[in-house]
Amino acid sequence: KMGLHIALGYMAIVFLISGAAMNVLQLLSLLFVWPFSHSIYRRLNGFLVNFYWTEVIWFAEWWAKIKLRIFCDKETAATLGKERAVALCNHLSDVDWLLGWLIAYRYDCLGGAKCVLKQMLMFVPVLGWSWWFLEYIFLARTWEKDKGPMARSCRSLSKFPMPFWVVLFAEGTRFTPSKQEASAEFCSKNNLPVFKNVLYPRLKGWKLVMEELHKAVDSVYDVTFAFPPNQIPGMVDLMNGVRQDVFVYIGRTAIADLPKDDEGLGKFCVDTYATMDARLDKFKADGIFPGHEEQHIRSAWPLAIMTTWTAVVSALLGYAFVLFGRYAGTNSAIYAFVGLLVFGELFLRLVMWFAKKRGPKAGKAPRKKPAASTD
Repeated sequence: KMGLHIALGYMAIVFLISGAAMNVLQLLSLLFVWPFSHSIYRRLNGFLVNFYWTEVIWFAEWWAKIKLRIFCDKETAATLGKERAVALCNHLSDVDWLLGWLIAYRYDCLGGAKCVLKQMLMFVPVLGWSWWFLEYIFLARTWEKDKGPMARSCRSLSKFPMPFWVVLFAEGTRFTPSKQEASAEFCSKNNLPVFKNVLYPRLKGWKLVMEELHKAVDSVYDVTFAFPPNQIPGMVDLMNGVRQDVFVYIGRTAIADLPKDDEGLGKFCVDTYATMDARLDKFKADGIFPGHEEQHIRSAWPLAIMTTWTAVVSALLGYAFVLFGRYAGTNSAIYAFVGLLVFGELFLRLVMWFAKKRGPKAGKAPRKKPAASTD
């Protein structure tokens, strides 16, 4: 266990230092490129994430050994990563954002991946700042405060120069048995559909996104995540290198086939989650999704990026500790190195805490109006 903690702490230091370097480049692009060309700024930042976010992809694929199995029809497969889309997803784990990145990376859309996140995630060192530079949408989870910023963010994306995905977890919180019971009770009392495997979606944020982006996107994806029984992954599992099997089904609806009116959009969202619910029922019975399975080989690029950054950071730290040891003594240099590893471990725990804080706590009382959420 000591070796695992040392390895994780050092990986965190590599991630922080390389991420800080990328943040500096992102800041420079914001100051000197954005005022003259939003398009070039976005393309540049979409390019930069391939030298930084791929460290997280390495962590998922090489360290945590996530096996991602993606199912969809061949027509949908042909569009993935080649068009602008809004993705409606179910929310089962605290690493769903990471699984979304894996899907985006598989289809060369990592730099165009956007997500609606809780505002506090903006302040996660390095990673949260990177999300802000990449124009992720951050919400305070109060509709009156969020409506304007969310509309402006979506409006800004209408001129995005590359394929992008705006990811919405419209349930508003992670699925748990207690939340499902609360949701079912509320829906029964209000004559709404009752779901077993997903929560009744919150509609205001979805409607606003589509109101602002319906002329800018080509389709809506419905993305269903599923896991083997009792194997929903958490960040701790990934850090411990516990292999995870993740099943994903992606459906697609062309934007031309979506309703244009407010009521129709709400019904479409509810029907989409009803389809997810039925799909998850079938998954529980069969252990697999139906249809065409995409074939992907684990990419060597994240491994090359992580290896390169580790070598560069190690050389810089080694040089810094040699100089420090000359002036402060060998023991002080050793203590500083241990302190750095402890700092890396604390950073990982901070990320875990933020991930768990993304939504309301399990067992929280059901909302009085399912449509009142901002996401």
